[in-house]
Amino acid sequence: MQTEFEDLIRAKLIHYFGACDDVSAEKVDVVITFKRTVEVRKRPVSIAGRIFARAHGRDTGASTGDGIALLDGDITSGGSNANWTSVVESGAKFRVNGLYARLVTEFENKPDQFDIELLTDIEEFNPLIKFLPDLSDECLIKECAKRGIQIP
Repeated sequence: MQTEFEDLIRAKLIHYFGACDDVSAEKVDVVITFKRTVEVRKRPVSIAGRIFARAHGRDTGASTGDGIALLDGDITSGGSNANWTSVVESGAKFRVNGLYARLVTEFENKPDQFDIELLTDIEEFNPLIKFLPDLSDECLIKECAKRGIQIP
């Protein structure tokens, strides 16, 4: 491969797949909120190599890709039978785990389309998690039984 094309190829790999040959790159967890509805015809809604909504037909609904959780809002499918769409509704909020830190700019450079929040500490995201180590196994087992959750 000619060296003058290496940077261009790396940039394209990062843009479309979220990674390149630099597997040691820093990863971060973020919360991303869509400010606009995004519809993509016959493909997933994919940004920075991450899938935010993947439909398979007009009436199939949609799912997120690996490492992404929908926290608030809606993702769905739409369009027609022949030209179905994957849809992320305005206001949809996602937690994205393991996003390459250098890809944060893909979202920061579009402030009219996205809000992005870096999660520097898991307790900042969910303050209740810090109390879990204080609970005994017995207490957790009783709570599971109370909720009808079976423990293998």
